[in-house]
Amino acid sequence: MKDLGLYKKMNTIMKSVGYLQKDKRNTFHGYDYLSEEAIKKSLHKELTENGVLFNLQVVDHKREGTMTTITVQYKFIDIDSGEELVGMFYGDGEDKGDKGLYKAITGALKYILTSSFLIPTGDDPEKDNGRGTKETTAPGITPTIDISPKEEVPTIQVEKEEPLPLTENKDVFVELLSELNAVKTKEAFKRVKESMDKLSKKLDPEQIKTAIGIIATLGKKFNK
Repeated sequence: MKDLGLYKKMNTIMKSVGYLQKDKRNTFHGYDYLSEEAIKKSLHKELTENGVLFNLQVVDHKREGTMTTITVQYKFIDIDSGEELVGMFYGDGEDKGDKGLYKAITGALKYILTSSFLIPTGDDPEKDNGRGTKETTAPGITPTIDISPKEEVPTIQVEKEEPLPLTENKDVFVELLSELNAVKTKEAFKRVKESMDKLSKKLDPEQIKTAIGIIATLGKKFNK
């Protein structure tokens, strides 16, 4: 296909993949979930047709008791131009046996793919489950970002304005995410964060959640 550039290709994929229905049920814990298979199946055709490769590599992992925590690097690669979009993420998996690492990788993979392409799945950690507590997913499949409460965590100031349609501002949003992942100095981080703050009032909740996670992680690094 014609070389559109990585950002435009990812935008094309975003437009093609819509809401994904939870397709599996954990009978032990009594909850429905969206499987890794369903996510991969929905994106495989679009990624291959648009010439975009996805690569995930575990760069660090540790186990404490039954909990395995990992750090992963992921890449989206344009096979036509060689252009790359690179990011880091964290995940954890709980298992008494030897499946903790697998669960952590699966959780990180699912979150990266659904967040990168803003695929709605119906999961919302802020949703009240009707019992006076916050709704949470079952242990072992939810990747987390480890941020110490003693450290100052940068935030995006969001104005109360109706988000623009999902198909708008994505090129700018994806480009800013790429710049965030590539920053090497505190000054560059501050500059890109200010640009993201200005764009925040035009983002939808999923975009804001993704941006805050990356900004928080980098803020921890540069505020040491």
